Amino acid sequence: MSQINLQPIPSIGRPPSTVEKSSMRETLDLYSKSETDAKFAATVSTNNLVWAGSIQVPDEIGTWESLGAEELTAVQVSAQQGPVGDDLTLEITKSGTGTGEFVIVPDGMLHGKVVFATPIDLAEGDLVTLVCTGVGSTSGGGFLTVTLVRRAVT
Repeated sequence: MSQINLQPIPSIGRPPSTVEKSSMRETLDLYSKSETDAKFAATVSTNNLVWAGSIQVPDEIGTWESLGAEELTAVQVSAQQGPVGDDLTLEITKSGTGTGEFVIVPDGMLHGKVVFATPIDLAEGDLVTLVCTGVGSTSGGGFLTVTLVRRAVT
């Protein structure tokens, strides 16, 4: 067995502890057993949107519908084909209206992310869509997985 040092989750404020477990999964299962941790874990969730193929302006990458009051706190993009010649830029829209927020995969890179200083408020039925507003000039990029990170509003 190996020792794994767990770091506190800032919003919970629980001190670090050392737990002996044979796998990270077991450690995470054990760590999430306290009531405080369970409440925190239950409020954060993710969804993936996938784009298969090369992307062009103004392609829309999937649509995700909110099922209740929550906040969009971050968006991450992973590309199997990174943009070449310019950045790949995706605008985050809510129910067809731009939010003024963008996620960018820099020229020549395979990943981009944005963590919002002020989360985007979502109500039941709001639709989150990413719209391509810029692509690489030599190669636009493509085969994308977009991860939406959300937090329930209670």
